[in-house]
Amino acid sequence: MKHLFKKTGLSLFLSLVLMMSLAQTMVFAATSTTSFSDVPANHWAKETIEWGVEQGIIQGDGNNRFRPNDAINQAEFMALLIRAFPNDYEVYKSTGTWYEPYYSLAKQLNWQYKHSDPTKWSFERGLAATLIYNALEQKDATSNVAINHLLSQGLATGKTSNTYDGFQPFDTLTRAEAVTFVYRVYNYVNDKRDGSITDGRPVKVERPADTSLASVTLGGIELESTVKNLESKLGKPSRILKTYYVYDWYVYNIDGKHLRYAVADNKVVGFYSNSLDVFSGGKYQIGVNTRNGIVKDTQYYSSYKPFTYSENKYSASLYFDTHTPKQLVDSILVIANDYDRYTVVSEYSSAVSKDMELGIFDITNSYRYKHGLTTLLEWSDQANKSAYLHSKDMSDKRYFEHASLDGRSPFERMEAQGIEYFSAGENIAMGYLDDIQVMSGWINSYGHRSNILEERYTHLGVGVYARYYTQNFYR
Repeated sequence: MKHLFKKTGLSLFLSLVLMMSLAQTMVFAATSTTSFSDVPANHWAKETIEWGVEQGIIQGDGNNRFRPNDAINQAEFMALLIRAFPNDYEVYKSTGTWYEPYYSLAKQLNWQYKHSDPTKWSFERGLAATLIYNALEQKDATSNVAINHLLSQGLATGKTSNTYDGFQPFDTLTRAEAVTFVYRVYNYVNDKRDGSITDGRPVKVERPADTSLASVTLGGIELESTVKNLESKLGKPSRILKTYYVYDWYVYNIDGKHLRYAVADNKVVGFYSNSLDVFSGGKYQIGVNTRNGIVKDTQYYSSYKPFTYSENKYSASLYFDTHTPKQLVDSILVIANDYDRYTVVSEYSSAVSKDMELGIFDITNSYRYKHGLTTLLEWSDQANKSAYLHSKDMSDKRYFEHASLDGRSPFERMEAQGIEYFSAGENIAMGYLDDIQVMSGWINSYGHRSNILEERYTHLGVGVYARYYTQNFYR
């Protein structure tokens, strides 16, 4: 590769390729010729175009044509200008549209540009002048000021005269004109500023933080991770819970925190947690974002029906804690859309219900830890039986009360299972789809929340039958 200006030693454009439009009509393979069939010897920009080819700045379309009179769009021109100065501008490699990093840098530098698909509109000469002025002077200007500055510095000549009107600012910029602009800017910078367009203050644009649902991790585990990878990082799960969905929950209870991984087809297809500081990525975090900052007043919301949104392959459900002053995000559920469906089972499965009992137990303890309680509850088989029998009784006889239809109180039912207690309490619920929803409902109800967070309690049993739920607490 040649060095055009020996005093700076700046390798011209570092094999800069003229970025193409989204239509991708150009070929990026290297070319060995500097002669294009559509650039005759008498073409006004022939020498500049051949210079650009020699330096690796531009290429043809693969058919020995340059198409000098074709329009160039904003992003293509911006890429030329930015890539002309690799020691001054550094951009990340795009994983989205090819022009995304150039728009990000332009935004960081406060350049005047249209943040939209560049193939949908015409890029005019006046807009090109404004971008050049932004880059050189690092400040805004009207197109009139920018054009007059370029004319006075010899960076541009008018199409009909060296005036604003003669510059023809509203004409579409052609490919030949674009290469000529960049050539003149490059010479100007090397002659006047020792090769630095930013006066020795390099600008690096960082990749914007990925806030997509696909970027979310739980406990350092990414979506689509294999079970082998999950277990190699976190070990064997505390338990595996069956669900009414096509996935199972791999549950990890780690130092008071509760992490769930939805697993199907031997990979992680979703997450759930109500614990602090366990999620990374995404738009929202537990204990950070508020309901008012997420949910519009016109959107339906209740304590147990979450705010939901979808992005491509995934959907998220955000549950809020309405008993905190700012109604903070309290728990997050993320599931791949392809797996957010029920299996073919009856409304009641004893295996799923038993696992939901354990899920409720785990979430209850994680809430206690989250709210600073030093005592985590122990599982009680006796309380499990008294709770289960009450849930079944309510389902079978179609009622919903703490007192049984035979007149027994929760405490009498617990005593009937041999429980001796100093204090005790009961939560009941009906109609919820699963343990995650019922726990969100209970934690947002003052009386139920009081039982969950009662420091005196030491034991808990949970009973689930159909869609009836009972918790029996005691000390």
